[in-house]
Amino acid sequence: MDALAGMKCVCPMGGDRTCPSDCPLAIWAKLSPIGRKAQRKPIAEQLYRLGFTEKAIATQLGVSDRTISEDLRNFEVTSKSTHSKTATNPKGAGRPKGGRKPIPAPKLDKVQGAVDALVADGHSISRDKIAAQFGVGPSTVQRATESAWAREEVYREIFGLVDFTKITAKHKLEAAIRIRMKELQRDFERRVQTEVKERMAVANAAVQKAANEAFEKEKWAREFMAKQKKMGTVAEWNNLMLCLHPDSRRTASDEKFDDALRWVMARRFAITGEK
Repeated sequence: MDALAGMKCVCPMGGDRTCPSDCPLAIWAKLSPIGRKAQRKPIAEQLYRLGFTEKAIATQLGVSDRTISEDLRNFEVTSKSTHSKTATNPKGAGRPKGGRKPIPAPKLDKVQGAVDALVADGHSISRDKIAAQFGVGPSTVQRATESAWAREEVYREIFGLVDFTKITAKHKLEAAIRIRMKELQRDFERRVQTEVKERMAVANAAVQKAANEAFEKEKWAREFMAKQKKMGTVAEWNNLMLCLHPDSRRTASDEKFDDALRWVMARRFAITGEK
């Protein structure tokens, strides 16, 4: 492991030994960025099987602890292995025996993996197609795409300026920090957008409620007036006005006064509520 320049060795086999040709970390150091994305999960599983902790694997591969935890989410160690015996560890004691309980991977992990592979290969992202494939919404695919491009951008900023054979733990830590900061920034922006939408929805709901109440009151008033029983005809009303108006009552005949009086008396109960 010491042959890998710039990498802090935490190999459980001991740092004073000669690294085998099939060492996972030696293979990892020679991979291109695209190759690392494709091989990260199997190499992480191999290192975990050898006795590495998730944190140690994340340190060696230059990714976050969360990334390794997701890579090993469905991985199960079937054999009860222990650390190998060394001069400093004669009993070979280490990680507790037993396997890692498998945890069902959420759909988001599968979507992220598919999007990462497409971005790494330079393919375009079809949100609707991927959403239909995994049974998620386009917004989920959009978030996965943003995350994938953020990692690509960070890798280009840091690793694009150095020789891959000279990548140090400092480079990897800086990349992990930048990626995490970008993820936090995107999460914050999404939270703000969600909060604004929720508050706007509440305000719009209050305005709509007031408008609905005003409409219902107006509708009730119209229906109430329409249902009221008419007390007479237009001709009878005009005759009553003829008899009562000061400008026309002098010209009204006795017959018209009699008709107006009968009309009013016939509607006494409707007007006064008394018989």
